Amino acid sequence: MIKRITRTLLFLAVCVVLTPAVWAKPILQEHALIEGDIIHLGDLFKNAGDKADIAIAKAPAPGARIVLDAKRLTSIARAYKFPWRASSRFAHIIVERSGKPVPQEAIETALKKALREQGALENMLIALSSRESRVYVPMDRLATVAVKHLEYNKRSQFFSAILVSPANDSFAKEFRVSGKAHATVLIPVLRERADHGDILRKRNIQWVRMRTDRIGSNVVTTTGDLIGNTPRRMILAGKPIQKNEVRQPILVEKGKLVMMTYNTPYMTLTMKGRAMDKGSRNDMVRVMNVHSKTVVDAIVMGPNKVSAYAFDTVAMQGETRHVR
Repeated sequence: MIKRITRTLLFLAVCVVLTPAVWAKPILQEHALIEGDIIHLGDLFKNAGDKADIAIAKAPAPGARIVLDAKRLTSIARAYKFPWRASSRFAHIIVERSGKPVPQEAIETALKKALREQGALENMLIALSSRESRVYVPMDRLATVAVKHLEYNKRSQFFSAILVSPANDSFAKEFRVSGKAHATVLIPVLRERADHGDILRKRNIQWVRMRTDRIGSNVVTTTGDLIGNTPRRMILAGKPIQKNEVRQPILVEKGKLVMMTYNTPYMTLTMKGRAMDKGSRNDMVRVMNVHSKTVVDAIVMGPNKVSAYAFDTVAMQGETRHVR
């Protein structure tokens, strides 16, 4: 009697443990992410049991997705005698296949090589049509690219091509691209943002390659137009710089005292003056003699230093003479 009760209790305990795994109802998932090229029943349903590995359809292309609606799912369940019924006509599942994106750099590198073989410029930039969508390869493949066919108009620089990825793979996918090869030029730009008053140095500058059709005649193309100069207003990093966006730094400030010199073949005259204008090196500014109050024109030679080239007798009052 005791043995019979013990057996019964053990049987009930086993039933309790196994019930969720064995008799649980299949549940339709909302989303399935797969890597292979086959969709299995277990990808669609939880608790698919021994039917989880049944192949039911071909997977979408890498990086793509499909939607299986209630009608399609019901048809699948009937075909494989799977115990599932749609709760409503809106039941569905999104099946997405993971994929490895083909880098834009790989596409452009393959195209540039093929274009150069047909006479395109060595240092070109490629602009692809925006209509091309992203290309994916299976997760277990290399995202390499090869050009299968290329048509190139050397005069207009337009091209169209058929590419394959992965390269040299029997399962490679073909895709079409089109675009234009653009001539380029190297121009100096700032590594970091610069504000008005900053003095630009060689360390602040880097070279970037840009399309010539986007470079106007006023764009700075040599470092000589930048080094030692200062922005008139803030200049952003990496952007083409217009020549009128920089200027020599202000060496003489309006209202500040300056040392004014006047050279003759026989002597050098120096005097203090007050700048009536601000100016950079080689700019013409007005300077007032602090003693005679006479205003003369002078050329900026350095920080708070000017050289006067036109004086009258009154303007020379209060000068210091250095006879040679």
